[in-house]
Amino acid sequence: MTRKKGQYFIIGGGGRVGYFLTRALLEADTDYEVVLLEREESRAKILKRELGDVVVRGDACEVATLENVGCERADFLLAVTGEDEDNLVMCQVAKQGFIGHRRTIARVNNSANIKLFYDLGIDIVVSPTNDILKTIGEELPLWRVIDITPPGNDGLHLVEVRVPENAPILGKTISAMGLPTDNTVTLLVRDKHNSVPTPQTTLQAADKLFALVSDEGKQRLAHAILGEHPIPRGLGTTESAE
Repeated sequence: MTRKKGQYFIIGGGGRVGYFLTRALLEADTDYEVVLLEREESRAKILKRELGDVVVRGDACEVATLENVGCERADFLLAVTGEDEDNLVMCQVAKQGFIGHRRTIARVNNSANIKLFYDLGIDIVVSPTNDILKTIGEELPLWRVIDITPPGNDGLHLVEVRVPENAPILGKTISAMGLPTDNTVTLLVRDKHNSVPTPQTTLQAADKLFALVSDEGKQRLAHAILGEHPIPRGLGTTESAE
């Protein structure tokens, strides 16, 4: 295997994701060095006919396989199989079994495993499910309150929501949402202009809000803007009357 100049990527898993990722990297920059590891012999043969010598048959969860392809000098280890357990093991072996400062990137099929992966030291976790939900939220911004807080963060949530034409809060002030005292709407986007709102800012249809809210504040925000999850009066902060 000829070593090229530039960054070195090891990709574990020769499914559709691994195949297209390998092809994209090879087409993106001829200085990239890329190795695609696939443990199934029949699949590896098919990939080799398509992609050439960058395909190596081997189990990327095993130290010997990663050593054989020079993991100690790799810049990135990308674990993209359809099995979360395999992807986790692959990244941990790459991090703990070899000297170096490579970045590990793991595909997570079950979004419930995202926090676990970060807790165990995986550098970047990619969840197709979450990415699709985020895209839906961007394309259909009236659908829900979108939580954009980085995984694993405790405390307040950073959320995004757009005000629909039939919002209960329409024509009222931000204070009318009755958010808890430590919650705040940090940014308002109106007609492509950004501003920092005050509690007395009146909301209009199509306004986009970014807010730092607690779990209770997130419920109150959804109730005021989308009419979801009503919270009985007397629970938490008193509702403002308008």
